[in-house]
Amino acid sequence: MTLPAVLNALLNEGRVRVDPVFDRHGNLRIEDAAELNSATAVLESFETEYRQELAFTPPPLSRPALLWSAQIVYRACSLLTFREFNAEQVQTALAMPCPRPPTFDVVYSVDLTLRFLPDLLRLARAASQDDPLVKILMDLAGQWPLSSVGIPAVTVRGPLTFLDHPCLRQLYLDRILVEQDESRLSDPGTRGAVQTATGLHSHLAPKLAAQLSAK
Repeated sequence: MTLPAVLNALLNEGRVRVDPVFDRHGNLRIEDAAELNSATAVLESFETEYRQELAFTPPPLSRPALLWSAQIVYRACSLLTFREFNAEQVQTALAMPCPRPPTFDVVYSVDLTLRFLPDLLRLARAASQDDPLVKILMDLAGQWPLSSVGIPAVTVRGPLTFLDHPCLRQLYLDRILVEQDESRLSDPGTRGAVQTATGLHSHLAPKLAAQLSAK
């Protein structure tokens, strides 16, 4: 399946069918401009409705970041499905860095597809804890904390500057509450925000409430 078709299935159905990311000669599949344009259209169409469900006003989209994360998730799905590729090929497929620094618009754009990281990691770990894909996905989880809530033992890298944006902050807090991800309380700003969010209703988040009252 092409990148646009995979994205359409992932975003609307939560299930995908993918082709190998490497051909039989070991060459990495690279999408052409037409396919990337179609993929962008799928993502933008989905985001138009998705943003209506969020609290506050989301940041604008960053197309380079949007496409980067979509390609990363597509390749990760392929590497989960086709297990014959070695550690070097896995690294090659996912070595592409995000073309933009993590500003508000980039964090939001990347999250449209990287929010599936917890699912990808669960599947990768189920296949093998020593899978090189696990290490790379964990590194991505640390780089993009908004998208990795619920993943155990994530080492978040860098300050959580996206907490200064009302929409991204609320999205992050909602996910922490749903997942009861107490590991995120190690950040003082997040801890205070969760405490404020739970308020008199801490019984709805018992694991988090226990951590908050313990320190």
